[in-house]
Amino acid sequence: AGSYRPEEAFRLAKEAIHRALELDGKLAEAHGVLAHVKFCSDFDWIGAEEEFKRAIELDPNSGDVYDQYGLLLSSLERYDDALAVQRRAHELDPLAHRMDLTTTLIRAGRHDEALAAIERVIEVEPNFALARMTRGWVYYLRGQREAGLAELRVAAEMAPDSTLYLAQYGQALGLHYDVRDPTLARAAMAAYYGSFCRHRERGGRELSSGSHPRR
Repeated sequence: AGSYRPEEAFRLAKEAIHRALELDGKLAEAHGVLAHVKFCSDFDWIGAEEEFKRAIELDPNSGDVYDQYGLLLSSLERYDDALAVQRRAHELDPLAHRMDLTTTLIRAGRHDEALAAIERVIEVEPNFALARMTRGWVYYLRGQREAGLAELRVAAEMAPDSTLYLAQYGQALGLHYDVRDPTLARAAMAAYYGSFCRHRERGGRELSSGSHPRR
């Protein structure tokens, strides 16, 4: 209830944006949202970048616009440009924009820097499941696979109502065990999922602390 199909949601968003810009063509927020729609719905990279730049010109202190612009640049593999604007987003609003900088560093293959960035987030909020999941992937990509799997499991246990973290843990298991012969990964995920379901039935008490299966 209360949700729309993506195409309908974007259509309504465009109508609202155009009405806003008709009333005030210099409304930075409207240009920022239009940029996001062009990026995520229309796949109009050039148009999206033009709108992001216009929004920043009108309001150079919007951390949200800088952060969204960084996501576009990262998607285009312009990582240095993305990191510059995401650092600016973090400067403007350090609590709201904590994670995207780390994600861009991971995509750029700069895993040591990504680890340092995510450690700073976890130092402030150690029970932030998304940060713990991200650190798990950083560990995994740096070759610390056992540590990565353990951290991804912690993230799944921190957010037992979210299938996102469970799926991420399952994906890592699939990578860890030979995906050409996925029997071990399936067995490991089935065992963990059994614990997950029992945990839900018990009303959210902690999962067993056993480690993931080893090869």
